[in-house]
Amino acid sequence: MSEKTARSIYPSTPMASAISWTARVRGDGPRVAAIATRGATTTNRSSRCRRRVDPVPHPAVAKRSEKKRQARKIGRREDLREAEAAAAARATRAAEEAAKRAASPPPPLDPADASARVAARETALRDALRAVGDAKATARESETWDPSRGYKPFDAVRDAVDAMARARVAALEARLERAVALLCVAKREPVESLAKFGWTYGERTIADTKNARCLGFMLAAMSKANVSTGTCEVLSVAMELDLIGEVDAKAVKGAVRALREMDELGLLDEGEPEVLAAAAEATEAAAAASDAS
Repeated sequence: MSEKTARSIYPSTPMASAISWTARVRGDGPRVAAIATRGATTTNRSSRCRRRVDPVPHPAVAKRSEKKRQARKIGRREDLREAEAAAAARATRAAEEAAKRAASPPPPLDPADASARVAARETALRDALRAVGDAKATARESETWDPSRGYKPFDAVRDAVDAMARARVAALEARLERAVALLCVAKREPVESLAKFGWTYGERTIADTKNARCLGFMLAAMSKANVSTGTCEVLSVAMELDLIGEVDAKAVKGAVRALREMDELGLLDEGEPEVLAAAAEATEAAAAASDAS
């Protein structure tokens, strides 16, 4: 049987199989089949190799691709440098604030000592405020004063503002220490510092979420002990720092409820009913804002 006849009988048979079948019919043996198989394998390999060859891009396209790769590489390097610089700046600021942050001061001896400490620190705060005003006036009178830049080039103004911030925090912490002293006396315990409630002393940390939680602990303890003056002091500090919405809502509501009961009995001191009214209003506003969000 000829090869043409084999193809007509088996049209779907591959070339190698058809030749092998024809060779067996003719009696040529495995030699022809091996040759046909090698030819088919070579053809398949060459076709696979042809499929793997990537087309050569046009020189202009290759040049643009290289420019894009270089631009991406440069952009990544710049982003990395900016991130490293920002991290270094944050670490430097944290180290500076830690160096400025005062260690926990010793607690007052009693409520009278705490009141004296409050008076001294409020006087220091007023002096710091005057120092800021004087530094700003001196800066405006300077020959290098530029209204477009403001007080940024003047280190004296910046130092005065930092000192004022520290004095303000110290005054607020003294008021809280007085409240804790009243609580300790009411419970017949030794007077302790704000560390009793996990407070973190220092500049700008007074508005941290951690210290806001401490205010909630103070309110709960003072409401339980019926220390109205201390409760009003803590509420006043929280409102002055605009933290009434950050303090535990349950503790604030309990403190307001306890103060109202004492107010109905006429047991609040002068100025405390005003603090109660302001705290109740601030609590309602914070609750409304929370519901709206």
